[in-house]
Amino acid sequence: MKRKNRSKRKRAYRQERRKAYLKKMGRRLNLVESLTVPGSSFTRQDVEFLMSIEKGMSYDYTSITGNAEGRLAYIADSMTKYQQLDRDGYDNAIVCVIVSSKYPLAEAECREFQAKVRSFLKYEDIRFGTVQTDNDSKEVEVKLLLSKL
Repeated sequence: MKRKNRSKRKRAYRQERRKAYLKKMGRRLNLVESLTVPGSSFTRQDVEFLMSIEKGMSYDYTSITGNAEGRLAYIADSMTKYQQLDRDGYDNAIVCVIVSSKYPLAEAECREFQAKVRSFLKYEDIRFGTVQTDNDSKEVEVKLLLSKL
């Protein structure tokens, strides 16, 4: 590699930093758009703050139960008992439940899941939402996003 003078090195460094920043913002924009698709209970204003967070982490969960009952309970157990979440250093969360419109969730099951997640994470700001899809799958997917403003 040929040695460059100082101004060219600084320019190359700034360009690399800008590329990294644009990639990070592109990922955040894709996340915001995936949370606000048609059929979602989230609005753009609900998740717009994700564009200005200091740091964030995403966890994906899928229920693999064969029946339509207990799908969220399975995910809550998986989240609270079996996975080691790094909850320190984050102060809010978004929980997005992705479910088929053909196999909707019971209201009691949703309330129980929200209570378990709230008691597990212990954050003051936890936003819950759902995305209804048109697939034939009984499986429920949950996207947990932890962030620090």
